Amino acid sequence: MNRTGLHELLDREGVDPDAYSLEGARRDECLILEVGAGGWCVYYSERGLRSGERHFETEDDACEEMAQMLLRDHGNRYQLVVGPLEPDAADRAFDLWLAEHDFRAETLRPDDVRVDNPVLRAGEQSRRYWLRRTLLR
Repeated sequence: MNRTGLHELLDREGVDPDAYSLEGARRDECLILEVGAGGWCVYYSERGLRSGERHFETEDDACEEMAQMLLRDHGNRYQLVVGPLEPDAADRAFDLWLAEHDFRAETLRPDDVRVDNPVLRAGEQSRRYWLRRTLLR
């Protein structure tokens, strides 16, 4: 596998392009594939730090490792569509969003939608709705 094939695979699977860089571009909070004089490496970049760095002799090996890492993380396949809002307002907003985008809630599979309820400042409850990226094409 090369970077072109990896990009096509990740796009087909709906992996968020912000979750990775195939050109060695240093961005925060993403997986990086980088080529250098000593070969290829894959690492996670966060606040300028490289963690979990692994080195490979070939592009194929590096791309295979990166594909496995990204495809194991199912959280990178969703896009935020509503929230954070107060829970009742978020529920109404999500129903409205579905209607405006010609989705019917009963046709969505359980794994097509993620809902979380993060606590905001001062203990305020909120809700967010995430939809599988492949449905948004």
